[in-house]
Amino acid sequence: MTKPIFFLLKIFEKKEYAEDFIKGRLFLNRVSYFKAIENNDDKRGDEYEAVYAWLQPNKTKISIGDIEIKSEDIVSPIVIQSQYHDNLHLLCLYASYTDKFQNVSKNNVEEFRKEIKINERCISLGNYAVLILNTQLFFKRFINATKKYNYRVKGQLVKYYDPTTFHGFIKKDTIFQKQIEYSYQKEFRFAIDTGTKGTNPIMMEIGDLSDIASISSPQEINEMLEIRIK
Repeated sequence: MTKPIFFLLKIFEKKEYAEDFIKGRLFLNRVSYFKAIENNDDKRGDEYEAVYAWLQPNKTKISIGDIEIKSEDIVSPIVIQSQYHDNLHLLCLYASYTDKFQNVSKNNVEEFRKEIKINERCISLGNYAVLILNTQLFFKRFINATKKYNYRVKGQLVKYYDPTTFHGFIKKDTIFQKQIEYSYQKEFRFAIDTGTKGTNPIMMEIGDLSDIASISSPQEINEMLEIRIK
């Protein structure tokens, strides 16, 4: 089932970056950039981006010719990643959505409000936020721009798995799978294949967004969030 997205958000540390985004000038790093970031509390980096296989030690045996490595000799999960994904460029956005509520009423409206608010850990990522309310029009403009550049693109909400219990291969939509510690980011991402290799970012021009987006602070957006029950 497709989850309804109430709004999208892109958080920046500098105002000029947010202003560029409003102008439709999108700066996109490759997956390899995020894998190389030394992580801290803000979770900007992820060395386990685009994991193709995550194999638990107690469920794995390795044979090399006549040599067999038993599961008790494997001290941590075996991780397999593809170099192909390193070359993809990403547009990462915070998506306000929930799949916990079938209906919203006066009895649960406050719980619903808490669920769709911007997570406090995301608020700490920067003082400037581009708020996108017309999500469908933004998606349309972004996808149309990729066609003009002759890029291949796919976008969807990120799914999250538990690395302590998951065992197996992620054969489908690998780039849209992350570990559960990142779930608070509620990420919607576009993965863009430019057909090139390297570590360089790209700048995509998708046209002015000021008619569907505005600049505020993440905290102000949470404070302004209002839900009306008819």
